[in-house]
Amino acid sequence: MAHELFGHPCEDHLRATAHKNNIQLKGELLPCHGCIISKSKKKNIKKWNDKRASYTGERLFVDISGPYHPTLKGNRFWLKIVDDFSRYSVSKFIRYKNQLCDELIKHVLILNGNGMKVKFVRMDNAGENIHETKRELKNWALNVN
Repeated sequence: MAHELFGHPCEDHLRATAHKNNIQLKGELLPCHGCIISKSKKKNIKKWNDKRASYTGERLFVDISGPYHPTLKGNRFWLKIVDDFSRYSVSKFIRYKNQLCDELIKHVLILNGNGMKVKFVRMDNAGENIHETKRELKNWALNVN
């Protein structure tokens, strides 16, 4: 209780502050859930790529965000596809997360049809139908990172 009241200090500072203010502390200091969460660290993920693509369409970066308030057509998610070589990006708005795979396959087929062979698709591991997307892209002989 005193730990929270004094702003989550370490035990030494808490005891020194209590002593200076003539407050007697009783019991042992238990781990504080708020302090544990604030001191935790996310898994370190590279935010850059060591090797750039050598031609347009070779490597695509894909991410999805949402849900947002529905648009007039009912779309709630934002799909972004960025080409590594040209930095050209495509934004698509989709109604459901499970449409990611279909929209990505359409985009890859358009690029392949225009003579731009897609070799790599890079996605975060946020779980947006990653298994289905990997399976479908492997059917098209693409590497998914």
